[in-house]
Amino acid sequence: MLRRPLLILALFSMATAVRAQTLILPPTADATTNQTQPTLNAGTAIELGFGKDFTYTPSFQTWFLRTHVHFDLTPAQQTGRWPTRATFHWFQNRASAAGCLDVTIHRLLQPFGETTVTWQNQPPHDPTAAARACVGDSFANGWKEADITDLVQAWLGGTPNFGFVIRDPSEMTAGAARPGFAHSREVATPSLAPYLRIEFADRFGFGCSQRALLPLVDVSAGSPRLGGTFTLGVTALLPGSLVGLALGTSNTNWSGGTLPWSLDPLGFQGCQLLVSPEAFVVYPPVAGIDFAIALYPPAAPQMAGQAIYLQVFALPPAPGPGLEASQGVGVVLRN
Repeated sequence: MLRRPLLILALFSMATAVRAQTLILPPTADATTNQTQPTLNAGTAIELGFGKDFTYTPSFQTWFLRTHVHFDLTPAQQTGRWPTRATFHWFQNRASAAGCLDVTIHRLLQPFGETTVTWQNQPPHDPTAAARACVGDSFANGWKEADITDLVQAWLGGTPNFGFVIRDPSEMTAGAARPGFAHSREVATPSLAPYLRIEFADRFGFGCSQRALLPLVDVSAGSPRLGGTFTLGVTALLPGSLVGLALGTSNTNWSGGTLPWSLDPLGFQGCQLLVSPEAFVVYPPVAGIDFAIALYPPAAPQMAGQAIYLQVFALPPAPGPGLEASQGVGVVLRN
């Protein structure tokens, strides 16, 4: 059952960012297609190109480049965890002029072959952009990134993963051109190849229970975005347990003391308070062993980068094993 707590996140003050637990994945395929060379395959090239390209010789002309990229998400699936953020990173190795223009990232609707895809046979893509990034500025070469969290979460949720395409947003010939050029996965220096960074909530500390199973909490849906929603999934509860959620801005200190705090003096042997309980929400007894809690960060831009630490406590019905607690989990609020 999904429970919605009071909107208490607005009480938090700024704190040091959570250390994200991450997974870095290399692309399994990347290839550029070129509108002016519709039958050319560039799947083995060391450079990727995307956006609106141009030339002044013999007269001013513009055309479009698209790059197709695919990542195998099997390692992410094998973690059994839900990502809180996913970003695509590429190294812009050259550009055309000062200033930049956007490119957009779109989900592919059919697979592509790295060594066979061309402008002529490229697969269709979702017209709705999943992400946007500014490229082409010769004064800003180096690493670029685009947030594709929603896209990766959709793939992990069952949407077919055929990869994505990077393209000019409108592909209209009129107007300025700023193509993006980046190292491909075939670049001679592997550290400059594109990659996918998948972040998970920071899990820390230890839970407690007199049973063999400990309650476990982790992000199970959504993403901790300002104005959005994300879900905490709690597992291994005893049916009928009264559940409480502690939320705070620190997992190192609270009320002048150092965390974790031992709860032994309160009669809860082996249990620790892992987060500063600046807010505490209590829920009705749970019906099953799993419990879901929805959190709604406010749409407050000044809270971008805010760290939030959470811990779940459960009191099983009498005559139960006594207070139980989960490990801690930390997330960072993002725009």
